[in-house]
Amino acid sequence: MAMRFDHYVITRFNIPTDFGPSLLYMGDGIRSERVITDETYLQQRFDLFEKTLWRCMRNQTCQDVIWLCFFYRHTPRRFLERIERYRSECEQFRPVFLDDSEAPRFKEIVQAEIQKGDADYVLSTRVDNDDLIRHDFIKRLQKTAQKAEAYADQGIFLTFESGLQYVEQLRILFRMNYRNNHFVSYLSAKGSDISVWTPMHTEIHKYGKVHCIRTAVPMWVEYCHTSNYINRTKYLFSNYFWDYGEMRRCAAEYRLETVPDRARYYGMLALRMAASPFVYAWRALKIARVLVLRLKK
Repeated sequence: MAMRFDHYVITRFNIPTDFGPSLLYMGDGIRSERVITDETYLQQRFDLFEKTLWRCMRNQTCQDVIWLCFFYRHTPRRFLERIERYRSECEQFRPVFLDDSEAPRFKEIVQAEIQKGDADYVLSTRVDNDDLIRHDFIKRLQKTAQKAEAYADQGIFLTFESGLQYVEQLRILFRMNYRNNHFVSYLSAKGSDISVWTPMHTEIHKYGKVHCIRTAVPMWVEYCHTSNYINRTKYLFSNYFWDYGEMRRCAAEYRLETVPDRARYYGMLALRMAASPFVYAWRALKIARVLVLRLKK
């Protein structure tokens, strides 16, 4: 008999946090006013959400999932109406609203929410509101979870290694083979005190067994845009698409706009390769400066 589990996809939208986007940081480290209720900012984020994760979740070949999306309780009315429209259009979509006192307990609240199902096991997946997943991401993940039944009682992290990074300003896709990416999932027995949001995604190996799912195709896209506060582009030579046509095919699958012609694309790669020694030298100087400051303490 196949193992039964409730599958929750968990997305954090505009709840208060101690880092961007809820607070902007100025160059001198002084915090500026909160932006999670700023209508211009929210308009950009909701528009981006609709062309990235919202569309991807609606197009999943497997819809047997509960999608918990966390919002700030004091989000402006016109965006609350937009959230209500999402709820009416997508049966799987379940908004959860947090205020300033609840937001610091986000992980505890996630843990409580994912225990409400009837199954004996829980599969929790984290996906950011501005990223993309392949149309069969959920289907492949659940199939792998079934095969990992032997580890479910003790808990196991599942992660697709192969993905992409899209840089909006450049309109270029980069390959990414990243084991500890933030599209991670966690399978456990109901009642476990760990969910996918318990550890930082870079430290999941400290919390349990990790199974890396290898695929012939990229399963996710990290979308880097001008209002990203955490993601950074990884300009490693091994990450470049040397075949322009292959990059265009990957972009078409996710409906992403790319550099329109082959000559311009390869010209951009050539410039980046020429600049790389200076970039690495600058990074080395910054690291050296940090080390010197630490030694002086």
